Amino acid sequence: MVTQLGTWAQRWYRSTFSGSELDAGVLMWDMRCTVDAKALSSTRTIVRFTFDDLPATPRTWWLVNEDGEFDLCPVDPGSSAA
Repeated sequence: MVTQLGTWAQRWYRSTFSGSELDAGVLMWDMRCTVDAKALSSTRTIVRFTFDDLPATPRTWWLVNEDGEFDLCPVDPGSSAA
């Protein structure tokens, strides 16, 4: 999973962004749509992203990989299967 996220980051990296371009929700949705979940293990995997400089509500996001599909969760999906 780390390799896939690293591949995404290398493809989309830019050195400067304006304040209006910084949106954690858009970033997380883009990762959810572009990371190749089928290249990952079919074992349920949860990756939590915390953006410390954001207000509490949109600060933490979870990417959940299960059976070759990604889901983006704005609330803790827990550790058991949905």
